[in-house]
Amino acid sequence: MKYFYSTESSSVPGLIAMEEAQIDCELIETSKSRNVNIDLLESFNPLSQVGTLVLDDGSVLIQNLAILTYLADLAPASKLLPPPDERSRYDVLSWLAYSVTDLQKPLGMGFRRKELTSSEAAQAELLTFFRNTLERFLMRIERVAGTSRYVTGDTFTIADCHLYFTLKYIKALLGGFDELPMTAGYFERLSDRPSVQRAIAIKGDRRLREDA
Repeated sequence: MKYFYSTESSSVPGLIAMEEAQIDCELIETSKSRNVNIDLLESFNPLSQVGTLVLDDGSVLIQNLAILTYLADLAPASKLLPPPDERSRYDVLSWLAYSVTDLQKPLGMGFRRKELTSSEAAQAELLTFFRNTLERFLMRIERVAGTSRYVTGDTFTIADCHLYFTLKYIKALLGGFDELPMTAGYFERLSDRPSVQRAIAIKGDRRLREDA
């Protein structure tokens, strides 16, 4: 398999899952700003999205929800996702979808607010709106993070892989988790996990461009 990733994207959850499950995969860095492997990426995915996972049969998977589910099913011993006959599988997928949609969408818009309007006053209003939206959504994590090590219990799953990514950038946008102590503790547990640290070392930790 090949996995296209970038230091300028949300491809880190896939790297975490591969490190956690010890999946052998060719990692290919891409960068639009530095024009690194973009033509190669577009030969598999014309939209040039990363992460992009190219399977051994040449077929292509995009989008974190699909990629992470595939990787977890590829390595069932990793317990990143329960099997289809277990009800808990759908709890993990629910949390993963929550991170991909409810959290990542307003997060991305918050960071891109200067692309939405040139008015500084409007940018400030947008930042307040997206921060309030994220804080409201984070209450779901706050309620469970004090009762278990990870969001679906004591087992690290693909939901945690993606939540690490979203929480890292939400922390930057909010300026921290001072009002969310359980969320702060959960994020620290994720940050301390060896697979997360190895993935960050592979990906490179780009500077958070947030000057609010």
